[in-house]
Amino acid sequence: MKRLTKKHQIKFYEEEIKKILSDYQSYLDSKCIDLLNKVELFIGTFEYIDELRNQVVFSFAKDKLPKTRVPLTATKPKSSEVIAKSFYDYSYSYYRKNGVASFSECYGVYYQELNGKYNVGFSNFDIEFLNSLSIGDKIVFGISDPPLKYYFNLIQITKNEVKSKMVDDIILGNYHLNDFNPVHIDDSLVLIEKYKANLHSQDTIIIQGPPGTGKTFFISRLLSLLSQEKKSVLVATLANRSLIELAKKYFEIKEAKKGVVFKSNLTLEETKEVKELKPIPKDFLPAEGNILLTTFYKMTGVAVENITAPIYDYVILEEASQSFLGTIAAAKLLGKKIILVGDPLQLPPIVNQANPSNISLDIDLMQESFTFYASTINCPKFRLTTTYRFSENACVQTNTFYENSLKSKSDIQESNDVFSKISPIYNNKGGCSLLYYDSTNLRNIYDLLLAQINALLQINPKFEIAILSSTKKGVKLLRDNLLHKFGDKQDQILINTVDSVQGLTIDFCFYFAFSDGSPAFSFKLNRFNVATSRARFCTLILLDEVYKVVQPYKGFVAEFISKCDLNNDTSFPIIIEETSNNDSLPPKTPGLKVIDKIDLSKFEKPKKEIVKGKENIYIIDTNVFVDQPDIISKIDHKYSVVLSAKVIDELDYLKISPSLSDEQKKNVQKAIKHINESFDKRNIKMVTADLALLPNDFNKKSPDNFILSVALRYKSENPIMLTSDNGLQIKAKGLNITTITLKEFMKQLKY
Repeated sequence: MKRLTKKHQIKFYEEEIKKILSDYQSYLDSKCIDLLNKVELFIGTFEYIDELRNQVVFSFAKDKLPKTRVPLTATKPKSSEVIAKSFYDYSYSYYRKNGVASFSECYGVYYQELNGKYNVGFSNFDIEFLNSLSIGDKIVFGISDPPLKYYFNLIQITKNEVKSKMVDDIILGNYHLNDFNPVHIDDSLVLIEKYKANLHSQDTIIIQGPPGTGKTFFISRLLSLLSQEKKSVLVATLANRSLIELAKKYFEIKEAKKGVVFKSNLTLEETKEVKELKPIPKDFLPAEGNILLTTFYKMTGVAVENITAPIYDYVILEEASQSFLGTIAAAKLLGKKIILVGDPLQLPPIVNQANPSNISLDIDLMQESFTFYASTINCPKFRLTTTYRFSENACVQTNTFYENSLKSKSDIQESNDVFSKISPIYNNKGGCSLLYYDSTNLRNIYDLLLAQINALLQINPKFEIAILSSTKKGVKLLRDNLLHKFGDKQDQILINTVDSVQGLTIDFCFYFAFSDGSPAFSFKLNRFNVATSRARFCTLILLDEVYKVVQPYKGFVAEFISKCDLNNDTSFPIIIEETSNNDSLPPKTPGLKVIDKIDLSKFEKPKKEIVKGKENIYIIDTNVFVDQPDIISKIDHKYSVVLSAKVIDELDYLKISPSLSDEQKKNVQKAIKHINESFDKRNIKMVTADLALLPNDFNKKSPDNFILSVALRYKSENPIMLTSDNGLQIKAKGLNITTITLKEFMKQLKY
């Protein structure tokens, strides 16, 4: 069981605030003139509203254009004098506190040169902000405001100064992960019928919605029913986009009540996209049959306004996996009944601080609040099991994470000629395929993405396409090097982090698994599951070629990858060993445990890989050196060691690879040093590959097969393939070559 004190939870939120502020404070403290000169602050002139694209157009100086697709905060000065007089001497913080009349979040979508002006079209402006603008108004654009108020709200809810028992029951509860066994539901309409029959009497209901299983469809039908029953409903989620998708689904229902759906921070594009949607008036109060769509931030803000008893009949948390305990407590404070719709196997809340475990060893209760809550609470729990998004093949891949409980009812492959037109680098049955890239030459990957996306848009100009990265640095690289090249197609191409797109559905997806020094981060189960399940047609997973040698994934993610097609003649099989069941935690380092150096000269023990009467030659794979740099010193001098030239070549590359952690790079350097010393101290050889020895079916370009061919040279003398690569082990065993893993080898050593 896990439990956190209020002090620990408040400390967690405070550390989030500190981390966010530390990244933002230097920007706030900078003078506006310095930010303008560094092209980190922008002044635009309001020109017009682009009715065709539903975007707001501002003109800028040619050399002071903001980048597109980067979140910004637009501020309207209190008067024109604010900019005309001493604006340039202000710090940005002073300007925000003293010179701003109103503000809105936004982001640029496209560039345009028109009548000698350099224009940028923007999306996501609040309607209220737009209504305050006049042609010619000067607007200041700075980096997007961080979500600090959300965390302050969570602190207030956790303190629970209104002394709500419901809040304390959640905040101070004892939680475990042992009892999440949802009832499987094939058709979400069946769940609606269950609600009518008996679920309406339940205070809490949890619904797990794996990718593409119609969570939005279900919620929209439930909202229609609740509105007809004259219930007041608040629906909250982390991001705005899923609220719009929900509104669209709701208004597709013929019998749905019109004029009752309101949304906070309604934007111009949203009013065009869902014309029946209304902005929330300032004096908005819950009313019979009304539906309020809002964000976690806005919902928690309402919850801290001295509310002591529920004011809504229902509160529905969409994408509930991204909620904290405080978020769930806020929902409980506001709603007489709550429905949590989410998936413990998709994204948890975003955590910015580096070492939250310093607060408490049980801090994962904050990092995976919904997962713990859903497992512990005694209430009806359901899992939707029919996916309508992707093909049967994609469903087989995603089922890796869902005990094969999902079934595909997608018509994506029926009478659809798209699969016959796309490049062979995609899976022509739908789902994911793999493509390796050279991280020392990212230009090639940018060129490939540009060419592939242009080719897809030639097949269908209306395709929606996303390029996702696990890291912000990866997103910046992609945006800086690609986005401007798409011209007027920019609004069809989404480039963002995986953590920002839960709920997204597009046609094609590229997952750029860019490590930024932490390879396992891209392959954490929840993040990987979201990244690989966004596309209706195909997802191309872009992997650093270093991962052929050192694989940073394991468990269910490795099993998923083994089900993906491999391209560019880099195919190799992957078989999964038994691993720890805790896939929610990324490994501290990829590979096997490193054991301290042992003096073998004191001990003598028969080893299972040794054959009497043979020379017994150890051939060591690259991944072994990464995990155990001094492995040669642990092999008895009576046995020979032969190194494939390919292994030396790979190690030389790995020592500077950006895809390895600092610890792994140090290990590679140590390994190279040990090998160099071993050439002088003992009888080891470096041997080049003889590809003619390989069976005809084997890929002659595979690095593994280069190493395997060296072993085949010595087949009569019991070559011993020392490798932790399952694929290489299988090939070696198939050719009657002795194999042993590093883990098995080390276990044989006596201390």
